[in-house]
Amino acid sequence: MKKLASLILVICFTVISLSLVSAEPKMIEVESGDTLWGIAEKYLGDGRLWRAIADYNNIKDPDLIYPGNLFELKNLFELKIPEIARVKFTAAVGEVKIKKAETKEIVEAKEGNYLQPYDEVIVGANSRAELKLEDKSTVRVKPETSMRLKESLREDGQGIKTKIELLLGRISTRVNRLKNPKFEVETPTGVCGIRGTYLLTEYTPDEIFKISVFEGEARAAAAGKEVDIPAGHGSQIVKGEPPSPPTPLLQPSELLMPGNGYVTDLPATSFDWKPVPGAVNYHFELSRDKAFNDVAYEVKKTEATSVATTLKPDKYYWHVSSIDGFGLEGRFSQVRQVRILKAGEKDYRSTIAGTIFILVNAILLSNVIR
Repeated sequence: MKKLASLILVICFTVISLSLVSAEPKMIEVESGDTLWGIAEKYLGDGRLWRAIADYNNIKDPDLIYPGNLFELKNLFELKIPEIARVKFTAAVGEVKIKKAETKEIVEAKEGNYLQPYDEVIVGANSRAELKLEDKSTVRVKPETSMRLKESLREDGQGIKTKIELLLGRISTRVNRLKNPKFEVETPTGVCGIRGTYLLTEYTPDEIFKISVFEGEARAAAAGKEVDIPAGHGSQIVKGEPPSPPTPLLQPSELLMPGNGYVTDLPATSFDWKPVPGAVNYHFELSRDKAFNDVAYEVKKTEATSVATTLKPDKYYWHVSSIDGFGLEGRFSQVRQVRILKAGEKDYRSTIAGTIFILVNAILLSNVIR
């Protein structure tokens, strides 16, 4: 009986889950005096979502939605009401703001907040945000970045449809390609349709759109042409030009010192890695969390293969990526952990780690001398 009950629960849960994704859009009749704001307020619970209804029904002039004029708009007497898929802040570190679509009010973003379609996310220097979509896809918004959520809809039997407008800066995305097959990042220069799982997009002040695909694939479109970008490749779009042919991304650098799990009571720490052929710059990140949302120290572009900094007592994670001559950034290296002890704090591992560090450093130095 228990097995039967469990099977029934699984079947019910599956049917409910499928119905959420594949349900037909709600159709309503427009009556005299109706407004998009009022319709959005009635059916979506928020009048500010009127634009989502207008776009969903291809209404160019939102003021003309009463029956007399709807006849001129392809004899449309009914409206389809979209299903809004929720987008939630799972991290907001530092200066992270939300610019509301209708009121233009700017409010502080906090973990747990929801982002509405057409709201803008503004992330300041040394700050970061992470958004989680309803299908578990994630968008990480990097420092000095602004982006707008243009669409987040459940489509009839086709999963989630998401469109992000990258206004300036960098975002990395991990997309659930099975449940979100229509994920797009667009800029004034071009559009990137994401058909894979993991990539980095950047829009620079000089209006260049850069795309690095780490897993899966993407399709870049601009100036009437499209280019498929496979995993491990990148492309850039200069305003007014088609996307560049896919270029192989640089391999991650091999990290040298300190070793993973290194423990020390010295606040001054040096981080070293091997040079990568073809690398013009390197991107170094040191974070207090494994997701690299709470970054303590960052060097966006350095020609050196070493970074030194003074750290407060804490546990840290670090990694490095390589940047080529086109400014396309490769995938980050593996992550290593270091720990800085408080004054007077004892940790037996620090003695072992310190000894290993000295021995390995001596071996590396002897190889260099040879």
